[in-house]
Amino acid sequence: MKRLLIICLGILSAFPMMAQNEGEINGKVIDGETGNSVPYAHCILLSSGAKVMEVEADDAGLFYFKPLKPGTYDLNVLFVGYDTAKLESIELASKGMVVLNVEMSVGTILPPVYVGAPLVDKQVPEVVKTYKAKDIGHMAVDDAQDIIRLAPAVYEDEKTGGMSIGGSREDATLYVVDGVKVIGPLYVPINSIAEVRIITGGIPANYGDVTGGVVEITTKGYSGVY
Repeated sequence: MKRLLIICLGILSAFPMMAQNEGEINGKVIDGETGNSVPYAHCILLSSGAKVMEVEADDAGLFYFKPLKPGTYDLNVLFVGYDTAKLESIELASKGMVVLNVEMSVGTILPPVYVGAPLVDKQVPEVVKTYKAKDIGHMAVDDAQDIIRLAPAVYEDEKTGGMSIGGSREDATLYVVDGVKVIGPLYVPINSIAEVRIITGGIPANYGDVTGGVVEITTKGYSGVY
């Protein structure tokens, strides 16, 4: 019994001796450019590449690592918008205290990158449909408007009879006959049409700022009408 008591006393007496050798590392995280504190930064303490302790800085940017055994430590500090700050070979002596100022640099801000096909090809006009005279001759149509109604992406308002391309307004569609812009009602005799093209995207620059589409009508020469 006496021997057991001596062993217990020896173990208990060793704890204060161990605690007396431990130290601490503390400091403050600041913006390297402005000197302002960086609150709530994530601080990771490492020894020989292994994580020893992990803490979060407070609202004033202050952090504390304790208790720590004497030795050599590395410190990584992370925060959104900043490059990771790394301090290496921090020497902590027995019963020592190391105070650090950790300066963080604003990280490189990259513009957002969008991956995917462009909505509109700015180089090549998208021709939804082309109707030539030989095709029109086999179609049950009475005028140019009937031809346009048959094309994909063309929608007719049942109330007004107006047409829109790709969901744009009716007045956003440009009508061109033999290279001349048409203002007002479109009327072209059916037997005089050589070709009809409907362009829905990548509108050529010569048509200006058209937000809907373009209907191009090319007529036959005089000899082709009869």
